Amino acid sequence: MNGTKAENTHEGSKKRVWVITGTSSGLGRSLIQVALARGDYVIATVRSVDSVCDLADNLETTSRIHVLKLDITAPFSEIRAAAEEVISKWGRVDVLVNNAGAGFLGITEEVGVEGYQKQFAVNFFGPLNVTNAFLPYMRAQREGTIVFVGSRSSWRTHIPMMGTYAASKAALTAAAESLAVEVATLNIKVLNVLPGSMQTCSWSKMTLLPMSPNALLPLTPNQANQGNYEGRNFKGDPETPKMNGIAREHIERHIEDYSELREHQIKWMRSAVCDGDPEKCAQAIYNIVAGNAEQPNKTSDVMERKGPGRNWPEGNLLVLGSDAETNIRDKCDAVLRNLDIWKDVARGVAADR
Repeated sequence: MNGTKAENTHEGSKKRVWVITGTSSGLGRSLIQVALARGDYVIATVRSVDSVCDLADNLETTSRIHVLKLDITAPFSEIRAAAEEVISKWGRVDVLVNNAGAGFLGITEEVGVEGYQKQFAVNFFGPLNVTNAFLPYMRAQREGTIVFVGSRSSWRTHIPMMGTYAASKAALTAAAESLAVEVATLNIKVLNVLPGSMQTCSWSKMTLLPMSPNALLPLTPNQANQGNYEGRNFKGDPETPKMNGIAREHIERHIEDYSELREHQIKWMRSAVCDGDPEKCAQAIYNIVAGNAEQPNKTSDVMERKGPGRNWPEGNLLVLGSDAETNIRDKCDAVLRNLDIWKDVARGVAADR
């Protein structure tokens, strides 16, 4: 829909236009509230418009919020059309927050490539498509900030059943770091946010991925101890006491060797405590973005962007939560120990001159 002239007059008032994906709950919803409270304008994208009706209908802020239905896994043509609608509303976009995502769980061998593709569609390719849809407008403006909401899980990859999620968030962080270098000279900034656990993001909201049809080897008649087995459809009686472990795995759609690990991990997840405050996280993100109005320091090799009392986060990285800080410090310590112990091997492979 086209914005009115009155809607576009904010451009000289230093108020920002935010586009925030995944705003139905948690951090995304809190970011809406923080931005509106500061007088900014918000385009809130959701899969279900009803989830933010209360914010959109608030008489004090209704003129500064626009709700847009968007599935970030949609074809790029649909996402680009949504970006055009956003620009037509208030004429520009100052901050894009890639917050929408999902958490899937599963044993790597069981979920197969299909599980990884499903996870990456939401957590990696979706945010990249959204970013690419808005970048032409930010380039034309020669101004903008792009926020990617990653996860501490990209540094905490030793947790079983979290491989798909951790890998997707690690890939997103790496892509964002590369993008930051590419757009720096265009006065477009990139912020990688790595939150820890939050009260609104419990393990119960994680989705167990289905078994990949390619995860299990075809059974031979000898393995099944039952008549004929063709392809991946076991035709024997699942109740037979003669069925061995390999055959049973095909019936139960799980690999028996991982049963104990799976049970232990799910039990651990159900008892985990999530104590991060999404509102405080939203405030922190807003303050970093809002305090970053200066041009990059072109006289230095380090892109120093001044904020209130300190520089823009080095490496464009903002860690939120003491648990996230601990996880990342532990990973860094482990890598440094590895380098110290194996430095002779690392340095010993140079070609002889």
